[in-house]
Amino acid sequence: MLAVIMLVILVAAVGAGWWLAASRRQYPKVALDVLADIRKRGLRAIWGDEPVTNWYIERRANGEPIGWRLEARVRLEDGRYASTNVKRLGAKEYVESWILDDTACTGQYEAMEYTLALRQGQTSPMRRPDAKTTITLNNAQVRIRRGIGRQTLTGAGPAPGNYIPEGLTDLVMFETATRGQKTSFQILLNSQAIQGRKPRFATITADPEGKQVIRTSIGKAGEIITFDKAGQVLRTTAPDSGRWSEKSTAELVAKIDPDAKRFAQLAPTTAPTTEPATAPALDDKSANTTPPTETQPEKSQYDGQQLP
Repeated sequence: MLAVIMLVILVAAVGAGWWLAASRRQYPKVALDVLADIRKRGLRAIWGDEPVTNWYIERRANGEPIGWRLEARVRLEDGRYASTNVKRLGAKEYVESWILDDTACTGQYEAMEYTLALRQGQTSPMRRPDAKTTITLNNAQVRIRRGIGRQTLTGAGPAPGNYIPEGLTDLVMFETATRGQKTSFQILLNSQAIQGRKPRFATITADPEGKQVIRTSIGKAGEIITFDKAGQVLRTTAPDSGRWSEKSTAELVAKIDPDAKRFAQLAPTTAPTTEPATAPALDDKSANTTPPTETQPEKSQYDGQQLP
């Protein structure tokens, strides 16, 4: 009997060790295959021709709404895809626009960060620009420009094979989830995108938890993303903080923030302003090789008034 018990314990220990090793195993080639497959099929075969507009409500762990975001995408007449995304959290607003060709090999991206202030008698908040980031992808090279106040950083360099172009993250994560194998990609985080006049890529780990669920992590920060069968994001949860967002409607978002109505008819038909031919040169005299200090958003009269 003792021998049987010891055998069971041994088998259980071996099984646990195998499971732990398997759970930590990554398959680097999966990342390359996902991106190669998307490019081979083309975005039109995946996204189609119809415009897409999605609204989301951002919530604390207890369900209290703290913000919202809007994602709108269209296919342009020349076959490229353009998108404009707006996100509000308290007194901060983020506006992103990107454009990608059908193979996701060439694209431009522009992001603006604002602090909001609602003055007495106003119905819409004033926006104070805090930072601007532009990223251009062309011939497997990225060029980055980031400005904060009067300080500007520029950088350029080759994109790794597992780099996710701006605007493609959700699609890449969905395609990775369907494959069921853990892997990792490289992305650019706006506030940390340049180091020594070169791109500073961050590693994002993608660990499928089902055909339509994936756990992602960048360092210690992680999210669990749930998709519908078409690849649209339904829900995003941050396990550490408990914050989460869910797909919603323009009407429900407007009840949280009436100012959101201004974006209801948003049509992302304008590409980002930075084109490859006009991207800033690396010897731009306005460039500063010392990264500017990013500060926390100031307390605003808008903070908490319409987004509790």
